[in-house]
Amino acid sequence: MAANDELCAIAYRRLIAAIDWVESLSPLLGHLTVDEKISLIKSSFAPLMVFNFCARTAEVCQDENILCLCNFAYVPRNISKMYEDTYHLGNGLVERALNELVAVYREYGMREEEIVCVNAMICLNPLAKDVSDSLFQKILDVRNRISDCLLSIVKEVRLSPTPNVCYGHILLSLATVTELANAMSENLQFAQTFSNQGEIPLLTDLFGCFTVEPFFKEVDELAAMSLEKAAEKKEMATQTDRVPPPRALLKRSATVDESEEPSRQNFRLLQPPNNFYITEMLDDLRVSFCSLFLFYAQ
Repeated sequence: MAANDELCAIAYRRLIAAIDWVESLSPLLGHLTVDEKISLIKSSFAPLMVFNFCARTAEVCQDENILCLCNFAYVPRNISKMYEDTYHLGNGLVERALNELVAVYREYGMREEEIVCVNAMICLNPLAKDVSDSLFQKILDVRNRISDCLLSIVKEVRLSPTPNVCYGHILLSLATVTELANAMSENLQFAQTFSNQGEIPLLTDLFGCFTVEPFFKEVDELAAMSLEKAAEKKEMATQTDRVPPPRALLKRSATVDESEEPSRQNFRLLQPPNNFYITEMLDDLRVSFCSLFLFYAQ
């Protein structure tokens, strides 16, 4: 079973997988800018994570009460009772995934070829934000070809008398994947702000920065009056003494200082780095691909 503090790293690793998927599919769409790649990553990250969790669980496990996390670990159905901090899997997400997707995929028997095609279709979302008109048409064309490929796989592999029905079941499940992915995105945004596991810069780059405002927005009138009276009673010689401000005026830091919790600075296996962003990862992948191409061209 996955440890409580591993859930943060698992979400980080699935974001890396989404970046790899988009980078691998980008040659099919021609030249994509960094902003266009980031748009596809933002729209596909959560659906990819939900679909792969459910599809792989149905593929390798017959236990109806556990959800595999694609890293040789799993979480139980009653995750809220087992963990203090459920991170991105809270609000009944695990139970809904097991009931609405894993059970369906297990009964249907998803094949590896079908999982790959669905992953590609999820990544190529023509309705992603900030997608240009030309890229929209390219995504539609490539996605239609992948859909035809998926239908051909269903016909050849399953040898079913009704392949169109099997194909329709796969496509209909994507609506549930999208619904659960939206819930997971809300969980991630909340966890990035309030979770005691800390924030991941890569996820902050994906969802944005959410500054936590002070809990007390208005100063209590009685407390303010008492402070004024105390200041008036002070002698002239002590007027330079600093009067501590009320609690509401103290700005609470949105991030944890390294000196406050030095234990978090000790890197462990799969622990996300402190300063790494999506644009940097895309640049590294592009440089690695160019270096590999030049190596084989020599």
